[in-house]
Amino acid sequence: MKSLKVNKPFVLTAIAFACYYSVELCAIGFATVFLRDEGVSKAGSGTIVAASCIIAALLQPALGRLCDKIPKLDWKRMSTVMALILLACFTGSLLTKGAVLVAFYFAVIIFPLCINPFLNESCFYYGRRGINVNFGVVRGLGSF
Repeated sequence: MKSLKVNKPFVLTAIAFACYYSVELCAIGFATVFLRDEGVSKAGSGTIVAASCIIAALLQPALGRLCDKIPKLDWKRMSTVMALILLACFTGSLLTKGAVLVAFYFAVIIFPLCINPFLNESCFYYGRRGINVNFGVVRGLGSF
């Protein structure tokens, strides 16, 4: 059996995946409960989650192309910017009510989904530099 080499990038990537899945699964998992508390119907909260997922699916390749076109904008910077926006949206969703809260909640679902491809890229980035970060193991640890 091949041993698992643990290095700093491996640990940091595993932590990033774990944090990512914690945020994303909580945002989607509690969407109905959170939005119902604000008076949104079950169908409305489902529509919000579905629309957010569709928007994120459309944004992911656009953000990837943006990173490809702007040399100084790499996966690290893009992930950091989106994480900061996400933090602001989480904070905003706790401090507002009504339609503004629903808009923030759209973003709370969209931004983590848009971060996902850049997080995946982290494993391949290190691999290209000769640092072993086993994507399957890191992804599994994140899901765990």
